[in-house]
Amino acid sequence: MTVTEIDKKVERSHERESELIFACARTQVNLERLRSLAASLPEPLDWEFICRVAGRNGLLPLVGKNLLNTCSDLLDAKFLSVLSEFLRDHIRNNILQTSKVIEISHLLDSAGIPVLPIKGPTLAIQAYDDISLRHYVDLDMLVQPRHFDRSVTVLQKAGYAPLDKASWLQRKGLFFTRKKDLGLVSEDKQIRIELHWKLSGTHFAMPVEIGELWDRLETVSVAGKDLRALAFNDLFVYLCLHGSRHGWQKLLWICDIHELIRKTEGIGSGIDWFEVRQHARAHGCEKALELGILLIYDLFGRNTDYPEIERILADKTYRKIAEHVRSSSFGIAEPSMEIGDWYAYHLSLKEKMSDRLRMRMVYLGWYLKVAVKPNRLDEAVLSLPSAFYPLYYLIRPVRLTLSKLAPKHP
Repeated sequence: MTVTEIDKKVERSHERESELIFACARTQVNLERLRSLAASLPEPLDWEFICRVAGRNGLLPLVGKNLLNTCSDLLDAKFLSVLSEFLRDHIRNNILQTSKVIEISHLLDSAGIPVLPIKGPTLAIQAYDDISLRHYVDLDMLVQPRHFDRSVTVLQKAGYAPLDKASWLQRKGLFFTRKKDLGLVSEDKQIRIELHWKLSGTHFAMPVEIGELWDRLETVSVAGKDLRALAFNDLFVYLCLHGSRHGWQKLLWICDIHELIRKTEGIGSGIDWFEVRQHARAHGCEKALELGILLIYDLFGRNTDYPEIERILADKTYRKIAEHVRSSSFGIAEPSMEIGDWYAYHLSLKEKMSDRLRMRMVYLGWYLKVAVKPNRLDEAVLSLPSAFYPLYYLIRPVRLTLSKLAPKHP
């Protein structure tokens, strides 16, 4: 039996658990439906499966809160205890992370460096209106490229140590790279910052990010403090781009755009989908946007007035991706794809010839790195002193060639 067959078997055998997760993965739940799914008849639910899958998909805060608020009397006692403890720790962590976002924003602003928090607590407020309903670990902060070096200096003086390096060539975009940020960590290791100079790598870039993006920012009140935030059109297109770039491997990312639509439609005059479409089309992101629209319809039943919605819902490529997203989300193992699968998938979502060229160049570099860079298998062939490490670059192609030529055993 293949892994895919196992995954499908797991999904079928946990159909009620999967439905329960979907029913809870929203801020407005159907109480009657939720209690019906949570009831122990005709057989008890697999609460361990629910906890594992909801956690892996970043949905445990939302799922947990809805379960505790609506049907705690129906929960398995052990699961109820685990869930309550998780939510206490989660809320404590989110409060800490949120306070640090405010602190870092003030620190950089005071140094004359405009900073834009992305995702994290600002997205939690924009989409869910509650910082406790979304899971976030790293603090993603975007600064303009010309301020990047000074931002790192300011953060280092505040006690944050860089985890790696970002070369001048990478930051200037003078060659094709997936690198878009620099990681920094606090002295106590509790806070990790991802300091971005752009929103995405070269292979899945949002070209608007460096220019006029900064001219149309909004403000969001987080814990009584006003923070910069992306305007709806920029935010929605970016979230679809981000989710598509990562293969929508977490249901949280689909839940984000679903809740963002719900809240935006509820507090304003609605969403101008023609304008959103033109915004995405102008930057070569229309396919990523349409895929996001299909996923919220397919998984959450969210209908929109998006142009040509019937064509999108019938698109075979989008449908195939949606089926993979659903099955892998509830599979027995973490979702994963080989480099060749990623290449074909990413290329299928690119529209402009220049974007497709950049995609090919990035993957060419990735393939070369995989082909040339030694790993532990190469080091296992021959144990060499560290001074002779470069010899592994000669050993690797020989080992790969011999492994291909070796007879396959049944």
